[in-house]
Amino acid sequence: MVKKVFLVFIFCLLGQLSPGQISYPYNVDLESSGFLLTSKEVSFEQIKDSVFRSYHSYPELQQRRLGKAVWIKSTIISEYTSELILDFLRKDYVDLYLLDGERLMIHSKTGFLLPSSEKSMQRWNAIDIILLADREYTVYYRIVNEVNDLDLNINVNQRGDWRRELLYGIIKDIAFLSVMFIISVYMLLTYFQNKSKTYLYLALYLLVVCLFYAFILDIMRDFFITESPHITLYTVSLALLGPCFYIGFARDYLNTKKLIPVWDKRLAIIARIDLLVFVLAVIIFRISNDYYLLVDIVRVSLATNLIAGLILIFLLRNKRNPLLYYYMVGSAFMLVSTAIDLILWTEAERLGNIAQLGYIGEIIVFSMGLAKRNQIAEKEKKIAQDSYINQLKINEKSH
Repeated sequence: MVKKVFLVFIFCLLGQLSPGQISYPYNVDLESSGFLLTSKEVSFEQIKDSVFRSYHSYPELQQRRLGKAVWIKSTIISEYTSELILDFLRKDYVDLYLLDGERLMIHSKTGFLLPSSEKSMQRWNAIDIILLADREYTVYYRIVNEVNDLDLNINVNQRGDWRRELLYGIIKDIAFLSVMFIISVYMLLTYFQNKSKTYLYLALYLLVVCLFYAFILDIMRDFFITESPHITLYTVSLALLGPCFYIGFARDYLNTKKLIPVWDKRLAIIARIDLLVFVLAVIIFRISNDYYLLVDIVRVSLATNLIAGLILIFLLRNKRNPLLYYYMVGSAFMLVSTAIDLILWTEAERLGNIAQLGYIGEIIVFSMGLAKRNQIAEKEKKIAQDSYINQLKINEKSH
């Protein structure tokens, strides 16, 4: 099992190294584009003759603009005929108007929170356009964000390059999620066989991570809940359940009830608090519809659990527990990779690429740790049996 997971880890590592960055034939140049901030109700006909301002002379654009409509006016000079894909990343609602002179050529819609049936390219948060050679086009973008913060960057690429990059990303993401799901099911079946709660907690932890990443990687929104994308936002709160099961795994795996009984009770309380915070976070988000408040709750909770994990390692450092090494190294894989991802994250670079490697590394080390624990248990069982047999022999001689 460990060897198979290791091979998958190497495959994922190689996958992160290719392909390289794609060079875009066009980009929406924010410096030369015009901007207009309006209410959501204002239509294209009402603004098309309005005066647009530069980004730096528009201080309102620097603030959080949830619920407002941001209009961008840009010019594209097409030197050759091409089919382009405009990728709008996590912008909630987008309308694109393409004009050839005064004639409206295209009006297309997309958006992170727009139902798939209303999107120009259905599953994808992107719009495709065809530009003829030696023409100058005017493009208007209407962007409304109700949940996500607004990033005005728009990735533009040739259709063929975009499709290859999309296919590569889907294969990589599905491979990662498949590994997480298969191993979690394996751990769950192992629990039903040996009744060890360590396997149950690890299986539930991996299932939560799998569901969380199904949202982060947009698999859930693009393939499963396509007509109600708002529902997928609740998946962020699953990050609060991860530590709950992770603590259960650590307590049972390291036998903290025996080694540090006082702190074992405190860890159990933290796990219950994580469960309570999960429920409260879902209720708060349902009432407030404030996605970033939910994210802040998750961040604070994860930071608290991180501190608890560091305290656990500190308390067990002198206990000579042979399993502690595997717990520390496995946790380090996950924590370091996630921290790097959070530092490097932008809207254009999705969260998760490096952290995926960290989780695979964590699984490998934890699998090795569980194998080591089974060896120790077998050894202790053999010693107990030998001791019992020797005692029987002594009793027979004494009679």
